[in-house]
Amino acid sequence: MKIRRALISVYDKTGIVEFARALHDEFGIELISTGGTAKVLTEAGIPVTLVETIAGFPELLDGRVKTLHPKIHAAILADRDNPEHMRQLAKQGIEPIDLVVVNLYPFEKAVADPNCTFEQAIEMIDVGGVALLRAAAKNHRHVLVPVHPDDLERLRLWLREDALTNEGWEQVRRDYAVGALLATSRYDAAIASWMSKGRAGAVHLTETEALRYGENPHQCAAAASVAESRVPEVVLRGLTAGVPRSFDLTWAGLLLNRAQALSYNNYLDADAALGLCAELTRAGAMLSRQESDATSGLDAASGLDAASGLWHRPPAGEPPHGSPTRARHVARRVTEEQWTRRNLPHLQVPGATYFVTFRLIAGQLSPAERDIVLAACTYWHGKRMTLHCATVMPDHVHLLMTPHEARPDEWRSLGEILHSLKSFSGLRVQRARGASGPLWQDESFDRVMRSEKEFIEKWEYIEANPLTAGVVKALPYKWFWSSEAGFGERVASEEGQSAGTMHGSETRATGHRPEAGATAETRDTGHRPEAGATAETRDTGH
Repeated sequence: MKIRRALISVYDKTGIVEFARALHDEFGIELISTGGTAKVLTEAGIPVTLVETIAGFPELLDGRVKTLHPKIHAAILADRDNPEHMRQLAKQGIEPIDLVVVNLYPFEKAVADPNCTFEQAIEMIDVGGVALLRAAAKNHRHVLVPVHPDDLERLRLWLREDALTNEGWEQVRRDYAVGALLATSRYDAAIASWMSKGRAGAVHLTETEALRYGENPHQCAAAASVAESRVPEVVLRGLTAGVPRSFDLTWAGLLLNRAQALSYNNYLDADAALGLCAELTRAGAMLSRQESDATSGLDAASGLDAASGLWHRPPAGEPPHGSPTRARHVARRVTEEQWTRRNLPHLQVPGATYFVTFRLIAGQLSPAERDIVLAACTYWHGKRMTLHCATVMPDHVHLLMTPHEARPDEWRSLGEILHSLKSFSGLRVQRARGASGPLWQDESFDRVMRSEKEFIEKWEYIEANPLTAGVVKALPYKWFWSSEAGFGERVASEEGQSAGTMHGSETRATGHRPEAGATAETRDTGHRPEAGATAETRDTGH
């Protein structure tokens, strides 16, 4: 696609200097801009032509009228395939504009401020920007109209590498036009809602996936999410190697860890479960069967048949277990063909820290076998996850862990990490025993840590578990391990972690528990920080 002239007029100037410099220096594109944007670009040494120079007319009404001029809109709206349009442009001395980079005044953010007055809100209603977006979207067969600042770097990459075919550019222009129209539609709805005091408005939804609907297969079910002002990147997938990878299913900020997609009724069950969890003030469990009467509470749930609905087991107690699988050391990852009701959907929160428990199928681990399991748990610390602490009990394992990003915005699956951990330790333990077959139950319990207080409570529970369970008479426990990473912290990389780090001092066991509010600097000092102590004073000894 050949771009000769670009109009840039943005409120959010994130990345605009770098983008404009690339347009001018690398591609020789003429830049047209308005007041504030032109000032920023000029100060950065990027030559621009002011809109009023093109229009032959100054800005009016304190900036309310800038780009609303025939010489601007005709340059955007002209159909390049229509000879009459091009003849009229030539007659008026107007050159076409091929790229429109506009974002709107942040009206919603402004009116969310309780101190915003009516007059201030009115001034945040964008008129010229909306008109430019609609004009460019209407003529998208010839004009590019990226809306979101994140789109600029990707567009620069495509231009630099000449990455797209003509068909690819056609699709990109159309997708950007959809994003522009979504932006103006949402913008107008927000203004209408504010002016009507909430009596008018609209919710814009984007279909995210088609759903199974076994009970009524003649009907088409779908899941939708609130649409953003930009086109989801998945729309552009496959046009070039520079386009983002395929996306994990996300719903309510969660990731689905399971081979089989959720159904319509699964969504209803999950929504009911989330609603119940939001009302709970203490730990609980829920068994749901397609919105029928459900029971919550650990005691009630523990007596129900796990095969009768969605089931999340508490870490204590021996759960029901179905027929053994053919896997050697841990039940293999579920596939579409192998799926049974025992393999449950686990919803993962990106970036969250988890308390995780998994158990042996039967029997207990010897001390040497616990060495193997602890080494397997710590192996991925600083690689695929941050392991905050772990304890290996005779028949189960507790972990406090934060999965890492595999790539930007793509999180390691909790299920994948646990599968690797169980597979490695199961293989080593069974080999040492001269045995074969699965060692670990295929399911596990996981809970998201929602606060530092909850994080510390679980840390203390994990550290004290050997003592409270009667496994040892005093702490420290040989198979307890902890890192220095606290709540919200991640270890980016850590050298020296291997299957050889086993126990005692080699596992960096701390022998003490973190206090609420303690940071990484205080956890290995052997003393408690004073109330109100800062990072600068905690290690001074006074």
